[in-house]
Amino acid sequence: MSKTVYIVFSSILLIAWIQPNPKVRVFMMGDSTMANKKASDAPETGWGQVFDEYFTNQVEIHNHAVNGRSTKSFRDRGHWKELKNQLKKDDYVILQFGHNDAKEDDTTRYAPAKSAYKQNLINYINEIKEIGAIPILATPVYRRNFDSSGKLVDGHGDYPSVVREIAKSMHIDLLDMHQASQKILEEHGPELSKHLFMQFKGNIFDKFPDGVNDNTHFSPYGARCIAAAAAQELMNQKHPLRNFLKKSFNSNKYAFELPNVATPYFRCDTFDIQKYGAISSAVINNTKSIQSAIDNAANLGGGVVLIPTGFWISGPLVLKDGINLHLADGAMLQFSTDRDDYPIVETTWEGQDAYRCQAPISAKNCTNIAITGNGTIDGAGHVWKSVKKDKLTEGEWKRLIKSGGVNDGKTWYPSEASKVGWESDWAKKITSGKSLEDYKAVRDFLRPNMISFISCDLVLIEGVTLLNSPAWTIHPLMCNHTTVS
Repeated sequence: MSKTVYIVFSSILLIAWIQPNPKVRVFMMGDSTMANKKASDAPETGWGQVFDEYFTNQVEIHNHAVNGRSTKSFRDRGHWKELKNQLKKDDYVILQFGHNDAKEDDTTRYAPAKSAYKQNLINYINEIKEIGAIPILATPVYRRNFDSSGKLVDGHGDYPSVVREIAKSMHIDLLDMHQASQKILEEHGPELSKHLFMQFKGNIFDKFPDGVNDNTHFSPYGARCIAAAAAQELMNQKHPLRNFLKKSFNSNKYAFELPNVATPYFRCDTFDIQKYGAISSAVINNTKSIQSAIDNAANLGGGVVLIPTGFWISGPLVLKDGINLHLADGAMLQFSTDRDDYPIVETTWEGQDAYRCQAPISAKNCTNIAITGNGTIDGAGHVWKSVKKDKLTEGEWKRLIKSGGVNDGKTWYPSEASKVGWESDWAKKITSGKSLEDYKAVRDFLRPNMISFISCDLVLIEGVTLLNSPAWTIHPLMCNHTTVS
């Protein structure tokens, strides 16, 4: 008998040991700023749609938010009944309304802040608590509305304060997303805050052939910023859900604490460089043809400038707003080995104003630019670089000397001008008393960075193989929202 009891007891322990911990369930109810979107709505994104990215897999997010709903219409149209039927004891429910409750001209949604809106929220809270679930109130998020002086204007009236009042009087946890989103918008400012919302040109997304100018609904970047702010609110309040927030690859930070980065989107138009006269060849310089494709694409609103499969020689290229320079599989963009193809320009070098030769690929004060694809870019760095003797074998050194250039017994230089530049401190920066002519005399020393982007916004470098850079390979200076992968 005791043996049987022992076996049964052991079996129970084993079952308990292998039984996974029950999921923590978080339900969300609200409007379009929170709701999941269809693929056809891309890139519009509700913050509830990406909220799960900041939690461990111990949490299940059930997002029941619906476009266009208010506290009134969410119940009247059956959404509350559907959600309520799924609720269990200890589930969490985040409630966020206000955008549509304020629509006085729509009787199906309108709920005055201090009367119907307030009572509707109280009713939801009481019904949630009757089930044994746990309500969490959230104030409505800001719309993007800056006045002529650059000050953010609030359009929500009494709705946020009513939510705060209910949370305080009923002892309900509060995510003050109104305050959090205000901070986010003010930190971004009038221009950069456009990245948070649906602000896109036409011919990029199927749903918006003529473009979209929407200051209420979020871009993927905006949704993630708001979702991260909600996670921060949980941390600030020491809410139990904070225990399920996901750690980042850096164990000292949570995933929501890492920077969010907006990525560029481009018009669907493709500009093949061959149609502008470019020829795949080991001898033909295609600078004019490729730059013409870039310029024409930019003049038409942007798009993809295609470098097809082949071998394409070019001098320095300048990207412009809305341009994605895309290298197809098997494409080799070989930059010229003739140093005279690279004009001297005023730029920076190691934090100082300097004259350098123009970078193979450059852009300044541009928005929405990219270099993508699976092709290869060769920066012809070997024609610019000096080489120290102690870095080579004796045989390699002798072969290098025979190839040309000059040397001082310890270092080989591509030319006498390169050697003079290395030996002259003034050549490393813009120096008073030195003219552009002086810098031309040491041109061969003024090796450029391979990719030089200055003060650009929304930058993507993805997929391409970069070889043989003359100096720094990728040099984004004072750029916002830059992704390299």
